[in-house]
Amino acid sequence: MSKSRNTKRNNDPYAAAGDKKIIRRLRIKFCAIMMTIVIAFLAVIYTVQYISNKKTFETESNNALNMAIESVGRGGGFFGPENMMRPDGDGGEGDWNNDGGQNDWNGDGEGGQNDRNDGGRNNDKNGRDVMFDGDYIPDFRDRKAMDGISTTPVMCVVLDSSNEITVVRNDIFFIENEDADTLVSAAIEDGRNKGVLDDYSIRFMKKNLDNGNVAIAFADISSSQSFLKKQLIKSIWISLSVATALFIVSLLLSKWAVRPVERALKDQKRFIADASHELKTPLAVIISNTDMVVKSDELSGKNKRRLDNISAESARMKQLVQELIDLARGDAAEGGTSFEEVDLSSLISDDILSWEPVAYDAGRTLSDDIKEDILVKGNKDKLKQIADILIDNAIKYSDKGSEIAVKLRKKDKKAVLYVKNAGKALTEEEKTKIFDRFYRADESRESTAGYGLGLSIAIQLAELHKGKLYVETESDDKGIEFNIFKLELPM
Repeated sequence: MSKSRNTKRNNDPYAAAGDKKIIRRLRIKFCAIMMTIVIAFLAVIYTVQYISNKKTFETESNNALNMAIESVGRGGGFFGPENMMRPDGDGGEGDWNNDGGQNDWNGDGEGGQNDRNDGGRNNDKNGRDVMFDGDYIPDFRDRKAMDGISTTPVMCVVLDSSNEITVVRNDIFFIENEDADTLVSAAIEDGRNKGVLDDYSIRFMKKNLDNGNVAIAFADISSSQSFLKKQLIKSIWISLSVATALFIVSLLLSKWAVRPVERALKDQKRFIADASHELKTPLAVIISNTDMVVKSDELSGKNKRRLDNISAESARMKQLVQELIDLARGDAAEGGTSFEEVDLSSLISDDILSWEPVAYDAGRTLSDDIKEDILVKGNKDKLKQIADILIDNAIKYSDKGSEIAVKLRKKDKKAVLYVKNAGKALTEEEKTKIFDRFYRADESRESTAGYGLGLSIAIQLAELHKGKLYVETESDDKGIEFNIFKLELPM
């Protein structure tokens, strides 16, 4: 069976489902639906939580930046305009290390106008610590009062018209005042009035002051980013744990959920088997008696033709009953079929010889290409039945005068039987349904003797042998279409 270079081939095999495979697929679908719902629910919960926390952190840091810049704009903050520090620490009378100037923080309480420890104007009559702009810092033990105070670490600088940087405030312990130049350059290079410097995990905000200077505030967001990252990792692990647990639960529930379907299929098999056996006996009586009457000489030609029709239809009905019995037996045969080593090469060769006269009478020819000494584990009678069904199907539905090619090969530790016939190629939909019981793919199949049960029996016998039966289509460079039935059996 050589193929031309222009051969078009569809390599999407489909194996129809027996009852056990139907149950298995139902359970898989049930588990898939359950897991989809669970995963979607967890994804929504954790996504909303993540976004909410991220927005909260962004709002807190933006509020802290805005408060710092507003404080600078009012001339307040921890340092008034006259008390701003230079990044080099030599900022004159506002220097933190001033050794006795009027703004000395470490003064002795005798003459420092702005001495924090001298009990001067920076403490009100109630002993509260007063900011330079008149606001006060509440006692940290007063939690209600502290709720309105941002605890986000902030660094605030002022950039004057000569591009000289003055550090107004620095709460970020790991950033020195000397690093202000780097952060300011990065914020100016960014071009936005506010944003995030990803390289430093710093959020910034810029604002033009009334005096022509530019205030830039920086907030440390590394802790919030670390929290969000840990939350994301934790959420993933929790989701995986929950999904695993629910997957096990869904497997158990799926068995319970499909139990009514499984029971209905068993009842259907039992009905088919019982009805078939009940019909078989009266049909045998009808056929035998009809044959006796037909062979007698006491009938006119017209009545004889009528009896011939009765006999033919009875034979068809007997065939249907036998196929129903085979189908019912095939459904329940897994536990009661004896397997042995079978010479599949010899079995197929002998079977082809018995079908050659049938093919000749139908106007077709049979060709074979059988590789010798291919052995499989199986039931000889049932393997022959599969081959009979495939060859019979090919003879019935191939083009008249065409050749039916049967090939047996060994491939990847599997025995593969090919039955190829020329005829109208099956569509994708037909390839998924042709193994269904009583299915006919086209009008030509409706007019052909049979009931559409042969391939259903073959697929179940293939599954009984742990094999796979499917159909592929191809066409050659002359436009001739082919259907190829493939049976794969483990060796």
